[in-house]
Amino acid sequence: MSPHAPPLRGSLPPEGADPAWGGPAPDRMSSDAGYFMDWDGNVRRTDDPGGGYRCDVDRGARYVGVLSKSGALVHEATFYKDQAALDKAGIKGTLVPGSHPWGKEGAA
Repeated sequence: MSPHAPPLRGSLPPEGADPAWGGPAPDRMSSDAGYFMDWDGNVRRTDDPGGGYRCDVDRGARYVGVLSKSGALVHEATFYKDQAALDKAGIKGTLVPGSHPWGKEGAA
């Protein structure tokens, strides 16, 4: 009889997960682009958030987590799949490119 306990099942993150935060590894995140509003009221694309950030998107929950290069969560927002969804929600922010700096309102 072995003195060691049997391995726990389901207690480890799935293979390919980023153990720092438990979500999918960056190269396995959904490539479905959408939109979110940043902290300045600008609308940004999830596939090009700018500022060296990347987005973790949960389309089912309509959630966007904006992550730093180290994986730290820096912003949370609602996911909008297209312009019609933004319009329906009454979002009037300016769509800015990823090159637009965070911390500045409106298009450059």
